Amino acid sequence: MENKRLGEILLNQGLINKKDLNQPLKEQKINGKLLGAILIEKGLITNEKLFEILELQNEIETVSLSRLKISPSVVKLIPENLAKRFLSLAISREENLLKVLWLTRRILSPLMP
Repeated sequence: MENKRLGEILLNQGLINKKDLNQPLKEQKINGKLLGAILIEKGLITNEKLFEILELQNEIETVSLSRLKISPSVVKLIPENLAKRFLSLAISREENLLKVLWLTRRILSPLMP
């Protein structure tokens, strides 16, 4: 997706209207919070919808950890200090392929208090 902003994507998809977007944008300028977090707090979008939009916006795939069966032995393939440093988690291993997910602070921020 061509560097569209979150608000623009939500408007284009008809998920919110301009009036609903204006107040959260003002709040964002005042308190520095991420727009997604403000929209969730106000009940204008859900966490799930935010992640869908972030997937589109950033061309990434989100994963629900509660739906994965992760072997502790696979998790240990990334040393704890590196996993914490890079906010990463090994989730599966198939022959010579290690699947790793990582969080970016930009994506994680709306979920953190």
